[in-house]
Amino acid sequence: MKHFLLLFSIAILSLGCGPQKRTQTDITGDRKAIETLITDFASAWSSRNPSALMKLLSTSPEFQFFGTDSVEVIKSPSQFEAWMTFQLQFLQSMSFGYPRNLAVQISSDGEFASAFYEIPLDFTAGGKPSHALIRYAFVMKKEDGQWHLVQGLHTGAETESSPELVAALKSPKK
Repeated sequence: MKHFLLLFSIAILSLGCGPQKRTQTDITGDRKAIETLITDFASAWSSRNPSALMKLLSTSPEFQFFGTDSVEVIKSPSQFEAWMTFQLQFLQSMSFGYPRNLAVQISSDGEFASAFYEIPLDFTAGGKPSHALIRYAFVMKKEDGQWHLVQGLHTGAETESSPELVAALKSPKK
């Protein structure tokens, strides 16, 4: 009987200490929090608010962001803040639209996630109004129960499709 109770206790402890299955409510809550993080990121840029954006960034030593040119390799939140401040010098205004084509993956333990999406951007630089489509790829890490951006990159997407561009190049010039 002692052996049975010992084996039974070990089995109960093993099951209780193993990874817990995440519920659909957990997953839905994480996805909603990630969507909020993405809109807060766009809002911080649109409102030209580096301090609001800094609250969204991870303090992980694995922090890294790539900008749109080869020198924009950002390896810390303080470098990100300096980069954002530098970028804002050239922009008189900017306004992001709503994210679209959002794809989110969340790790089974709920500690890491990735998000890929695109978002329209209207901005004025050098007094000239412009429109762009920006694509983002983010890796997020949960720190103290909150999602934070730990890695990312962004790129501008052509607003015309490749077939349209090829056709324009092939058409005779007038």
